[in-house]
Amino acid sequence: DNMKISRKSRGTSSSLTPAIRRVAGLAFAGGFIMLYVALMDRFVPTRDAELFAIDYSQLSSSLSTAPHTKTTLRFDWSKIGPYSVVAKQLRDLQNNCSLPYSLQKWRPQQYGLGSDLHVWSGYLWAGLNNNFRIMSPDDWLWNDDELCAASLAKYANASAPSSSFNCYMPSAEPQCPDDQKLRKGRVPYASCGKLSEWTDNITVPDFRAAATEFAFSPVSPLVLAEAERQAKLVFRDNGGIIPREELITIHVRWGDKAMEMDRRNVAIMQYIDAIKKIVDENKLSSVHVLVCTEDPKALTAFREVADPTWNIYVDQFYNDYLPYRENRVIVYNVPSHIANETKGKAGLWAMGSLLVALEANFFVLATKSNWSRVMNELRRNVVDSRCNGCTQMIDLKEYEC
Repeated sequence: DNMKISRKSRGTSSSLTPAIRRVAGLAFAGGFIMLYVALMDRFVPTRDAELFAIDYSQLSSSLSTAPHTKTTLRFDWSKIGPYSVVAKQLRDLQNNCSLPYSLQKWRPQQYGLGSDLHVWSGYLWAGLNNNFRIMSPDDWLWNDDELCAASLAKYANASAPSSSFNCYMPSAEPQCPDDQKLRKGRVPYASCGKLSEWTDNITVPDFRAAATEFAFSPVSPLVLAEAERQAKLVFRDNGGIIPREELITIHVRWGDKAMEMDRRNVAIMQYIDAIKKIVDENKLSSVHVLVCTEDPKALTAFREVADPTWNIYVDQFYNDYLPYRENRVIVYNVPSHIANETKGKAGLWAMGSLLVALEANFFVLATKSNWSRVMNELRRNVVDSRCNGCTQMIDLKEYEC
């Protein structure tokens, strides 16, 4: 049976002091959490329509309620926890120190960051079905060699493997005190086809979204600081103000991605038409567009046909990345080659860029791209859960796995 967690207020005697009420509330909450963890050691597929429901009563106290926030993100990503039921089950799996762990080996490091996250979600699903925690100890292409050194070094002398996620997503693969004594094992990787086969009661996109939500709940202070740095640069021409209520993020994945996009990129005019549709349907008085892309040709093409009254911002990842991208022969997965050249710094740029992109209330994506898909997963499972469904998305090229 699936268990939906909701937090309801309980009446207390008016004679109790505020301090006593707080202590009583904390004691009740602690007992409830322990009961939940005990009951949810294993995920059981269900047809319950509430499986992926978000409990809006658990809104983060760090959520910004102001429509315009000066160089401050929508909320503090370093202090959030998983909200959806399945993301909480993944948290409980990964923190269950009575379970053995399975070592997940990264593929040859020639794939994108978004692709790596989706492969990891396949291992998580296998872990749920085999009662194994997942650990990814290998060097990760996307870790900034210089800035991640400190966060990774504190585990370097541990007798059990530590996670390569510790630098950016420190709660995704926690290390247990007795890992060196636990039985190790391997679980099969759940490929897209295998995920579809195993998830007859749960859609693959829903599970992947929960896995991504869990991974980013929370991010490290390093990633948050990088996102703040980028936000100040991206919106400096707007006085440092993020116009999220009128901001439309578009992700244009051109370059080598045509190899996976049915041999053709999504045309720029499709983005233009989608933006106009959002503006008309939501009666936006002014239009602010954040262009996220790695391809100079895509940015040029967009600027050539965009309405001159639109306020256009360019993803800071693009600007940091451009010196490595210009005049380059396009080969498959250019970003991974540049991650190697920058000694992982491109990975930190990408993580910060993602959080800035998620400041928008509107999105035009092509989820055939892994990065668009990650963006959409965080939009629906993290952002919408904290703004009561304030975002909208148009998908120009869908992908169901």
